[in-house]
Amino acid sequence: MGDTLELLKQCHKRFGWGILLAFPEDFLAFYNGGLCLDIGCNVCMLADVVGRERYIGIDIAYYGDHKGTFILADGQKLPFKDEAFDFVSMIETLEHLPDPYCCLKEVHRVLRKGGRLYIQTVEANSPEAERDPTHVQSFHIWSLGRLLKTVFGGLFGTVEQKGGTLIAKVTKQ
Repeated sequence: MGDTLELLKQCHKRFGWGILLAFPEDFLAFYNGGLCLDIGCNVCMLADVVGRERYIGIDIAYYGDHKGTFILADGQKLPFKDEAFDFVSMIETLEHLPDPYCCLKEVHRVLRKGGRLYIQTVEANSPEAERDPTHVQSFHIWSLGRLLKTVFGGLFGTVEQKGGTLIAKVTKQ
């Protein structure tokens, strides 16, 4: 795990917002080793972390050389079969979506039973929430929890605040 953490730190330093994985230890501990869909992937930097053979990244724009399998697609209308993925990541993505509920319903559809969803998003009271003009949503710990509970049901997982960041971990029942 040490080599993977070092890779994450190097990628973050080199590519900036291309991989803003604020808590890599958290992510790696939660990742289940299965087929990963990375929604809002930018240049697919997580491909090297989870393994290119287990990685598919989507985004609504092409940002340059991609390190893994990349598909130009909208997270609110995923081009995949039901229950196709073991793991879905949304790193600094949810706040950019006009309809996060629609995207999360799509995530629920493509995530296998027992599959996991990892969300990292800016917390609504953080200065970063308003600083970026592409942010069209902001979440408090309770509003993200309520949204996930609506989509995934009662015992959906956890949402925690770490500084100006919210981390949500969901296991589909």
